[in-house]
Amino acid sequence: MPSAFLPNVNRAHVYLVTSSRGQDHSGARKIGISGQVCRLPQRCPKEALMTSSRSSRRQDGRSAGRMQPLERKQRVTITAFRRHYDRGDLPAGVLHLGTRNAIDWKIAPARLEYHFFLPLFFDGLREVAEPYRTLAVQGCIDLVLGAPSKSLACLPKLIPAIRSALDTLDPAVVHTTLGVLQVYALSSPHVGPALVPHLPHILPPFSALRTWQNAVEPVGFGTVSRQAVGDAAMETLEILEKRGGAAAFKAIKRTLPTYESCIQ
Repeated sequence: MPSAFLPNVNRAHVYLVTSSRGQDHSGARKIGISGQVCRLPQRCPKEALMTSSRSSRRQDGRSAGRMQPLERKQRVTITAFRRHYDRGDLPAGVLHLGTRNAIDWKIAPARLEYHFFLPLFFDGLREVAEPYRTLAVQGCIDLVLGAPSKSLACLPKLIPAIRSALDTLDPAVVHTTLGVLQVYALSSPHVGPALVPHLPHILPPFSALRTWQNAVEPVGFGTVSRQAVGDAAMETLEILEKRGGAAAFKAIKRTLPTYESCIQ
């Protein structure tokens, strides 16, 4: 029956059912007997229905069972140093002295078991929160200067902690680690040559660090003023070369081809 004979029916909603299956080419379902004209309400496409059902299950941009990438928090690394401090296993605490902090040693650093405590304090160089940061930095300096011969014997255990701290690429952590490395290299005339075999493992991050201009406030190094990370990296390379000699320069040159000797 032509639709012209249906004056009260909206032509946009009139469909001619031509098969008993009740479907046309668009996939919309029809109700009725073959050959009859039926008026059906408009329906949303399948994609729109899926979108609306998904949005109804979401709240504040979250999908069920999965967190959006922007909502993922960066995992905070808990160092072994922090765990020991929180348990009260360290033989030292932070002493607050007005505008600065110091370490209150319960046992003299020279009397400690260096093979255990020195790598533990070096592991704390990755810390950025207080009081862990101050305790770790000042503890490393006190232990290194308190018994240079004992700290030299622990050198192989310190290399992984130094590299891990440099790999954080955090300006404050990197600058602090470079300062501790300088103190360690200058603590004894035997440390420089002993560091040479380990330089290929320590030096790769320096290729990027030399160009950093981030000024950082030093921690645990007296009254040293703010210094750029790149300047601290160059100073560290020069100290390693001077203390390690020609072998140190060759090791630095293999890793950093653009480095120029500071020894005339």
